[in-house]
Amino acid sequence: HGHWAGVNTARPNALVEEAVRAGQIPVLDPASGVEREVKYRDSRFDLALGERADPHTFIEVKNVTLGPGPKDADDGIIAFPDSVTERGQKHLQTLMDVVASGKRAVLVFCVQHSGATAARPADEIDVRYGELLREAVEKGVEVLAWKVALSAEGFELEKPLPIAL
Repeated sequence: HGHWAGVNTARPNALVEEAVRAGQIPVLDPASGVEREVKYRDSRFDLALGERADPHTFIEVKNVTLGPGPKDADDGIIAFPDSVTERGQKHLQTLMDVVASGKRAVLVFCVQHSGATAARPADEIDVRYGELLREAVEKGVEVLAWKVALSAEGFELEKPLPIAL
């Protein structure tokens, strides 16, 4: 469909971290500190807010690039995951554990697709991930989607997107 897509899976973590540190994502206040690769029980989250030893907010970042197929209508709704992800399912379970422990858990879909107008779970690829995502939202996990402006000149977080659950 003629769109740019960011395929470097390491870039979303850096993009989201840069945006959080710059105060660009209003619901993720960096004032208490931003830490990378923070351990929680037997998991590790991409980012956390607060002191490394006792963060108050755990953040998991996902790279979202799956657009419509060449024969599908280009509706701008970009999906995650693009394959079955047991690791992603485990992250959702752990995010729910974080909320149950009284702390804040946030999942950020970093949408690296120039045609994106919204994000959604790819139930047709990983039905369990979609089920767990909806359960996580019901249990208090916050889910954000942010579109990345992609061009030959570079990448930057551009704007929030709606999420179709």
